[in-house]
Amino acid sequence: MNEKHYNFGHFVWRELLTPEVEAVKAFYGALCGWTFGQMEMPGGSTYTVIEMAGKPIGGVMNPPMQGIPPHWMSYVSVPDVDAAVEAVKGHGGGVMAGPMDISVGRLAVVTDPHGAALTVWKGAEGDGGPPGMPAAGEFCWETLVTPDADASKAFYTSTLGWQAGPGPGGPEMPVFLAGGMAIADIQPSRDMPPHWATYIVVPDAAAARERVAALGGKVIVPLIEVPTVGNIVLIQDPGGAFIGLFEPQLADA
Repeated sequence: MNEKHYNFGHFVWRELLTPEVEAVKAFYGALCGWTFGQMEMPGGSTYTVIEMAGKPIGGVMNPPMQGIPPHWMSYVSVPDVDAAVEAVKGHGGGVMAGPMDISVGRLAVVTDPHGAALTVWKGAEGDGGPPGMPAAGEFCWETLVTPDADASKAFYTSTLGWQAGPGPGGPEMPVFLAGGMAIADIQPSRDMPPHWATYIVVPDAAAARERVAALGGKVIVPLIEVPTVGNIVLIQDPGGAFIGLFEPQLADA
């Protein structure tokens, strides 16, 4: 019997909540090469599973209630969802939903003290294999946009067991690490509300940027160059959700 493997502390799933399910499927399918499957849910509803080269990497669903804006939600693998929820509440965070069991695991949607939301999750069958280098079309990174980097570092290291350290650009570009592996960076909020953002690997950021508008999306930030790391394009999909496209800089470039 195969033993379940968990990547605790890592982001293991991303989910798009949008009222425009068919439009965003067409958009991301053409832009990223995704295909889509269907999972039957209780009550007769269906859940759209994002697949890349046959590998499930995320999901798409209608918002569970009116008034929720289109957005991407990131899932973090934890050993115990209920314990994670108690830690979040004990350090000034909140709980938007759960803890609850679904057919494939247990989850809760939580917020940090500034209001940024993510999902803590334990899959019934594990998280797949060990984390590796994401391929084109796969999710690769998260950014926490927050008004207080120091307070956010204290919160997440206390609740999710992450470590905090300097990024490639030094201490002024802090990152979160899980098991010594960098998984997310921290950015000042400026004029944006606190939130978690996610990114998809693309082989060519410029080419992807040119396709976004033709496919019905919008380019929000045409280019962010991160020295020694790669290039980023920030976009909005046809349903209104924001996401980043990331072209990594090759080691031998």
